[in-house]
Amino acid sequence: MNQKPPRWLFPAVLLALALSSAALAGERTRGLLLASVELGLGALAIALPVGGILAVLLVKTHGAGRRLAVWLLATTLFVPLHLFAAAWRAGFGVLGWYTQLAAGAAPVNPLLRGMPGAVWVHGLAAIPWVALILAASLKSVDPRLEQQALLSYPPLAVLRRVTLRYVAPAALVAAGWVMVVAASEMTVTDLFQVRTFAEEVYTQHAMRAMDPIDPAKPDGSFPLTEFCWGLAALWLAAVAVLHGVAGLVSTLVTHSGQPPWRLPIRSGLSAAIVGALMAVIAALPIGNLVYKAGGRAVREGDAWRREWSAGKVVEELAAAPVRYRRELGQSAKLGLTVATAAVVLGGAIAWRLANGGWQRTGWI
Repeated sequence: MNQKPPRWLFPAVLLALALSSAALAGERTRGLLLASVELGLGALAIALPVGGILAVLLVKTHGAGRRLAVWLLATTLFVPLHLFAAAWRAGFGVLGWYTQLAAGAAPVNPLLRGMPGAVWVHGLAAIPWVALILAASLKSVDPRLEQQALLSYPPLAVLRRVTLRYVAPAALVAAGWVMVVAASEMTVTDLFQVRTFAEEVYTQHAMRAMDPIDPAKPDGSFPLTEFCWGLAALWLAAVAVLHGVAGLVSTLVTHSGQPPWRLPIRSGLSAAIVGALMAVIAALPIGNLVYKAGGRAVREGDAWRREWSAGKVVEELAAAPVRYRRELGQSAKLGLTVATAAVVLGGAIAWRLANGGWQRTGWI
């Protein structure tokens, strides 16, 4: 009787092939791939614990304002990453308001720069994804198991021994998503001047160094073979991660139908912690943009003085739709086209799979 191979075998083979491809990619490409991994792990170190705390407080406590927090988290998912990064740079980047206030007459290093700045922005941007994924998984835990465990353990032990064990697969799904996004995105690394593999691919493409038809290669360009090995390593690693968590997605869509068990934590304390976290995730970046938009220089004699004006903020917001109408129109057309194509193609594939088609492609 033939035994079905273990589920971890295919991702393990893909990871082995990814490591082999990275070894063949050359020293420079390996350094870029390691920088991508460093960025992803750093973002994960921020997003996973903070998102986990938020998810527990939103689902497993009676804190006030939980629905508002969920709405804010869901809204944050639709904020473009470059806008999120610009909001943090507006406060703590090279020309940020805090950097300028702290500098005074002497130069000062900004709080957000280089790899730490890119890690911070990616980590904060990933918190809503992690929190909502884990919150959905927490809602699927059968409260009867938790109530039964309360007969033998205190509430925090029940959370650790029962609840979080059921949420562990969702944590792996969230971790895989954060790693893939951080490794494949280059907007933030471009703003903070951090070299990752995705950033270098974009730079080389902009320099026409990857054009196989153009014989002229600019200085500093990569051999195309090294890039191919690097792309193969990144793609194989991403497929291994996504395949490894694909079987865990089903844990996010089951629901016991019972009211969730909640921790006996004071409502005010829970609301205060959620409010503080949401202030850092959403309110502080928005405040940075508002402060930056209202800043202006006023001349006093032979000197210039910076001040903030609410009227200038209103003026900038009112003029933005007209000033950037061309860019907004192009973005809307591109977004609608891509979204329509993705929904149509994804819906057709989902319908086909739901009706038992393409059985041989189930391993994908």
